[in-house]
Amino acid sequence: MSSSQVQERIAALRAEAQAVGELLAEQAGSMAPDELFEVTGQLQGVLNCGEGAQLVAAAHAASHETRLTDRGPVQVHHGAGFIDAMAPTEVSLATGIGQWAAGRRVALGAALTQRFPLMLAKVLAGEVCPATAQRVVTVCEGLDQAACAKVDAIMAGKLAELDPGRVSAFTRRVATR
Repeated sequence: MSSSQVQERIAALRAEAQAVGELLAEQAGSMAPDELFEVTGQLQGVLNCGEGAQLVAAAHAASHETRLTDRGPVQVHHGAGFIDAMAPTEVSLATGIGQWAAGRRVALGAALTQRFPLMLAKVLAGEVCPATAQRVVTVCEGLDQAACAKVDAIMAGKLAELDPGRVSAFTRRVATR
């Protein structure tokens, strides 16, 4: 898929999201509260998908480093998981969020892409909120790749059903096994 195809699909997504928002603005007053809560949950799934895609894009962009040499700048691709020092600044400029928050997104995207692919798939499917995935990644800081793979295999199947407030404690129990 080319960059222009990705951009066209993003434009279509934005247009559809705008249309849904406008429809809700016009008709939400005539909907029952239970219907509106259901729509709220469904829209969270859409947001999760979009944020997951953004995390993947940021992680892959961050894996490219520009080195200054005698011959001029040279691009070096390190692969998912590497984070170039300028990536948080670039993401901050591209998204309009603060540099600290951008750095956290880049780090989360890199961790999910490199060490937690099953959890990333759940985020991309809209089933898991990236903030919930962040809790797992934070608990697993310092664990090696093999330990993260084991945690990923267990947590990917459990996250959607866990209370978000219990994710960190449950992850700690899984990680210590």
